[in-house]
Amino acid sequence: MANHGGSANVYTGWLLAIADTLRYRGANCEQVFARAGMNYRDLVEQRGLSPGAATTRLWKEAVSATGDPALGLSVSRHIHATSFHALGFALQCSSSSFSMLRRMVRHNRLISNIVELQLHDMGETICVRSLPVNPDLPPCAESFDASLSLIVRVARRLSANHLNPLAVDLCRPPPVDEQPYRAVFGCELAYSAKENRISWRKADLDIAMRSANHALARQLDDLVEAEIRARYEQSVVSQVQALLLEQLPDGEPTQEKIAGQLHMSLRSLQRRLEAEHTSYKALLEATRLHLAKLYLSQEKFSLVEISDLLGFRDQSSFSRSFKRWMGMSPRHYREQLHRHVPQGPGPAGG
Repeated sequence: MANHGGSANVYTGWLLAIADTLRYRGANCEQVFARAGMNYRDLVEQRGLSPGAATTRLWKEAVSATGDPALGLSVSRHIHATSFHALGFALQCSSSSFSMLRRMVRHNRLISNIVELQLHDMGETICVRSLPVNPDLPPCAESFDASLSLIVRVARRLSANHLNPLAVDLCRPPPVDEQPYRAVFGCELAYSAKENRISWRKADLDIAMRSANHALARQLDDLVEAEIRARYEQSVVSQVQALLLEQLPDGEPTQEKIAGQLHMSLRSLQRRLEAEHTSYKALLEATRLHLAKLYLSQEKFSLVEISDLLGFRDQSSFSRSFKRWMGMSPRHYREQLHRHVPQGPGPAGG
């Protein structure tokens, strides 16, 4: 269980969910973050990865501020499909609940490199184990509460049969009030366990998911893998692509902003991209085109919504750019796509 990502980090999507929970509870999230040695406004601006030790401090301060030792269960409610970018959409497109769990385990490094997820086929049951990468420095109990309850919530939300686990084992000591845990997990619970894990009946996981789209899931897998490489590799191209993926929904980021977030001057960024035979403009357009194709393949996104997600000022700007890239309008592309790409579950594992 080596930590292949270097330093221990947690994706800031979790920290933003903690902030949302604090605000919902009436706490001053900026003060709580400050007590944990973190700047909330910098977090919102930069996103990316946050040190695991700082995240553990934040959990402790958040529990203290709310007086809720089961806060992790509430934080998982504030994680949405967009919290983890392409991964959230990939999970929705999985062909079955089992496929969704396999995808979550496979791409877990996008979310955190301090915990390893493992999936085990036990015959009639399927078990997902959540193991600290460094057993001597495990994440806090609240973090495991949040991550395991998120797995259960996602599986339940995306399944057609309102999926419940068979059993949940938690390393944490028994809580003073067990009711929140019973309400969230809805199954047999064990505390002070040797490891954190969730077990399901295998038959319950084999049911096809209503949102299945095998072809799109595969494309999204590639996008998630690119994000993971950008997190843990030194390629400037990968790092720029990752920042674009995160920030385009908030508007088109400037080269200067991206350079600052990579802690280099504008000229240094331009030289590094030239060395990798590309430019900021080329990366911006390639990223937008890739995302546009993905969004257009899903009927639930309107052209206005896609324009916003890609950081365009308005729909007409998006339409002009797309026509320049593809030689046809976004509407025409979507019509062609849905005439030729079948919807529904694909082969096992999709």
